[in-house]
Amino acid sequence: MKEREGRPHPAGAGSGWDRLERVERWLRTHPRHVGAAVAATMLATLLVQDTVDEHLWLVFTYAFPVALAGYGLGLQGGVAAALVAAAFLYDHAVRTLGIEDTVFVLATRLAGSLAVALLCALASSTARAREQYIASRARLAQLQEDLVAAFAHDIRSPLSAILGYAAMLREETEGGVPPGELVSGLRRIEANALHVDDMIEEMLSVEQADGAVRNVVTSFTADELLDRLRGELAPIARGREQQVAWLVAPGTPPLETDRRKLLSVVRNLVGNALKYAPGSAVTVSVRYDAATGTHRIEVGDQGPGIPRDALPHLFDRFYRVGGARDAEGFGLGLFIVKRMMDMLGGEVSVRSELGRGSRFLLVVPRLHPEPAVVAEARAS
Repeated sequence: MKEREGRPHPAGAGSGWDRLERVERWLRTHPRHVGAAVAATMLATLLVQDTVDEHLWLVFTYAFPVALAGYGLGLQGGVAAALVAAAFLYDHAVRTLGIEDTVFVLATRLAGSLAVALLCALASSTARAREQYIASRARLAQLQEDLVAAFAHDIRSPLSAILGYAAMLREETEGGVPPGELVSGLRRIEANALHVDDMIEEMLSVEQADGAVRNVVTSFTADELLDRLRGELAPIARGREQQVAWLVAPGTPPLETDRRKLLSVVRNLVGNALKYAPGSAVTVSVRYDAATGTHRIEVGDQGPGIPRDALPHLFDRFYRVGGARDAEGFGLGLFIVKRMMDMLGGEVSVRSELGRGSRFLLVVPRLHPEPAVVAEARAS
């Protein structure tokens, strides 16, 4: 396919910029070579200045090593080069001008040389700071990726043991006549362990999501969704002595979306409400908006609220609100919520006021499953 006319060739442009960046970086990282080049340039100009009658040509000639010294050697090197250039120009100018004119001209040129040295030193310092910033961001990103990988790897070992022992005990107890609560508890252990494993898979999948996301779409009621979450989160709420109200508006039709992803989203929001709003009542409500054909799921609490300046960053990866630094977690929950809602084609928003709690709103559209995906979901 032919490129559009007037559009620069990416490879050529990139290679040209790469060469310029290499030269620029070399000037900042080889002070001895730059110092030698400055001295050689000034010495060469000094040797030929007696044969040149044009002072303007000499000024521009000395401006080059001054700029080179300011960029490669810093402000001190640039100032030293400017003073040496002024001395060399004075030696040449005093022969052709009167003393008063010489002093005036050289003072003006010295001021210009110092300005050149200052600007070049500032540009060099800015480029160095930018390079350090990019390097620090790259190191931070690598550390964050390593943290996610280490977290997923380390937590899977105990999960494997939990799943193995829970399955073994369930098989043994179901063969006899054990108390019903024991079997129920063992099944819950297994279900929750599988659930944590699913959460790890989801966390890793959102890190690798490239837009071509496959949703396993099924139809399920809002009551089924909330009943599943109520069973999972009830022990946490009891341990924190918090009340959770699960509400479904009358006449709410079934949802048609990826049940697993939506469970993860709502679970994260309710878990955050229980974690960051201790002693506060939590409300989870589901209703249907016929005008837009979407379900609205709202998770609210009456906790301390979120500062206004934190709201724009709330869904960023590894972001922690300043007042919650001592709380448990990695700062990934709301990042996963946002990515999951993007995969589902929905939206998530938040309203919060300090001292009056927070309310997260999910807008969940109805998805149309592919036949193969539906068959796979039913088989599983």
